[in-house]
Amino acid sequence: MNRDDAQGALQDIDSSRRRLADTVAQGYPPVRHAAFAAIMAGLVACGSVPLPWNLLMEAFLLLSMFMIYRWDLRRNGMFINGWRQGSTRRLTWICLVVTLALYLLGAWEMQVYHRPWAGLLGAVPAFIMAYGTSALWMRVYLRELRAGTPVA
Repeated sequence: MNRDDAQGALQDIDSSRRRLADTVAQGYPPVRHAAFAAIMAGLVACGSVPLPWNLLMEAFLLLSMFMIYRWDLRRNGMFINGWRQGSTRRLTWICLVVTLALYLLGAWEMQVYHRPWAGLLGAVPAFIMAYGTSALWMRVYLRELRAGTPVA
């Protein structure tokens, strides 16, 4: 392979990445971020819901995650893993830690002080945080994709 062939191959790769970034950007409308945020808010609310309702709620949330996975496959032909390497992993950790903290706070309020509304109230900031994190995650991912950063 000569220098021109190699440069042409690299340009083709860059072009493919840009096309992929454009496809991904179109496949994640605000309602997709809202669906993810609703699941995270639902997980926080589960801590305040008594048995067996919280188990049914968790089963519904698992099914909802699967439906988002299927939606991504159908709409984009792929699902982008949130645990991928790169700058997005920090955002994933932030979302996980905040969601877990809100869940534990709501469950603690329910168990110790019998305040079921606390976990339900915690679902509101969980939704806002998860929506913002999801939207920011996608912007960071697209920036990395367009810049040619490995997207493993």
